[in-house]
Amino acid sequence: MKKKKKVVKQIKTIKRKKKTRVYIGGTFDLFHHGHVNLIKYGKTIADEVVVSLNTDEFNLQYKGRKPVMTLEERMIVVEACRYVDKVDVNDGGYDSKPAILRNKPDFILHGDNSVGATEMKRLMIDETFLKKNKIKLIYFPLVNGVSTTELRRRTRSKSRRQGPIDTRSNEVPETARNKKPRNGSKK
Repeated sequence: MKKKKKVVKQIKTIKRKKKTRVYIGGTFDLFHHGHVNLIKYGKTIADEVVVSLNTDEFNLQYKGRKPVMTLEERMIVVEACRYVDKVDVNDGGYDSKPAILRNKPDFILHGDNSVGATEMKRLMIDETFLKKNKIKLIYFPLVNGVSTTELRRRTRSKSRRQGPIDTRSNEVPETARNKKPRNGSKK
């Protein structure tokens, strides 16, 4: 009887334990191994990974050009990534708060190309928003030379001086492996 009570208590504890969720927002155009590394890291810090894609219209406003791939194409590609649990659309444009709140994350994960107040301003969030919603902002070290912009440049380049990047490995490249992710909030 004592053993049965212990098992029931363990089951109740497991049921009470909340799954953690990480929110990763971006355009994810020309999906590449840098995107995979970011999302894969998200899976190591949370049970569920939600990728929120920017709309084509927002990308045109923000970067001055539409993505190479349409939103629908990007959704199909990102959904196919085994580390992604859910794909959402950031329909708030510059204001990411609606998409963030809709997905109720414990963490927001972003590449370290833009950090701190600059990144929070870009997402239209602040420390108060993070604290109020119990969200921790984490930055992941990006790999130099791995970006959609670089892929676009390489496809336009006639000389292709820089050869392809080795993507055969599932390992995080050495340049990113030596950096530790940074916390962006003071939580």
